[in-house]
Amino acid sequence: MPPPTQDPHAALSRIEPARLEAILHAHAMFATGQPGGKRGLLKLHDLSGLDLSGRCLIGIEPSGARLHRARLICAALTDATLSSADLIEADLTGARLVRCDMRGVALRDATLVRCDLAGADLAACRT
Repeated sequence: MPPPTQDPHAALSRIEPARLEAILHAHAMFATGQPGGKRGLLKLHDLSGLDLSGRCLIGIEPSGARLHRARLICAALTDATLSSADLIEADLTGARLVRCDMRGVALRDATLVRCDLAGADLAACRT
């Protein structure tokens, strides 16, 4: 009998809301060149179901993260590294994904209406 297929996102850790808010605040400062800013590193976290609509997420690093059913409506994700992230059923309506690294992203049933994908790397995306 073959071994069971494992969900690569099953062991991802959830992040406390207050900690996430602090990371996103520091990241917005980083993205806009303000002193004290720090790039948001959310690699391999479970961010599923979160509402990040309208957020400044320019250059953020959530590669390999689970963003299943996340709301990213009109989010600014220019130059973000989303490689291998799970965006299944995520709503990216109007999101700005310019030059975004989306290699290997899972996009099944994601909403990508009016997204700006100019220069985005969509190699090996899964639908």
